[in-house]
Amino acid sequence: REYSQWADPLLRKRLAESQDGSTEKLHLVLAQVGQDDQQVEYLYRQLLGANAARFPVIRDALSSYQDRIQDRLWSVLTGAEKDPEQQRLRAAGALATYDPQNAKWNDVAAEVVSQLVAVSPVFVGQWQEALRPVADRLVPPLAKIFVDPQQGELPRSLATSLLTDYAKDDAEALTNLVVDADAKAFAELFPVLQQHGRAAIAQLQAVLARKVEPTWNDPPLAPAWKEPAT
Repeated sequence: REYSQWADPLLRKRLAESQDGSTEKLHLVLAQVGQDDQQVEYLYRQLLGANAARFPVIRDALSSYQDRIQDRLWSVLTGAEKDPEQQRLRAAGALATYDPQNAKWNDVAAEVVSQLVAVSPVFVGQWQEALRPVADRLVPPLAKIFVDPQQGELPRSLATSLLTDYAKDDAEALTNLVVDADAKAFAELFPVLQQHGRAAIAQLQAVLARKVEPTWNDPPLAPAWKEPAT
């Protein structure tokens, strides 16, 4: 910034010559966004297509303009159309920083989680960090994937890993997960639950004290049926 009076004309010249979508243009726009509001629209488009490494840089560069793009991001996140490019995940990652207290998260959490567990395990950690401000909203849909055998091994494994992080401060949630865990998930979750000490013991004792209630859902017997003979 100290040299902006000399640097800015050079940056603007290079920016005018750079190609859309190039790394060069992205870097030049990032250097100019604080000086030139016209670059916000370009960065917004780049945000929705950014890879895991670039995403937080672009998100933070747009933070000063979040009021201008929040409604558009919510429109992307709540859209009903197919999303092969996972733009919803990127919109969610930005809104987790810009608007984490919005009640709309309760409606979109399941969709966000479904996209999160579809990410390559190589990159899931970076999206996990991006979504951390809304982690509490994501725990319930993650728990549903965790106990659903129809989901497949990889999504359930990713859900387990995410839950050990997102639910680590909630002894009750961890206890419910441990109770439903298979051997592999138990080995991952139980050490996290152990760290809660007495609170964990109290939760586990409450599970042991539960009265088992049958959950039959049989219809009433037909009145025309006769009592069978001995």
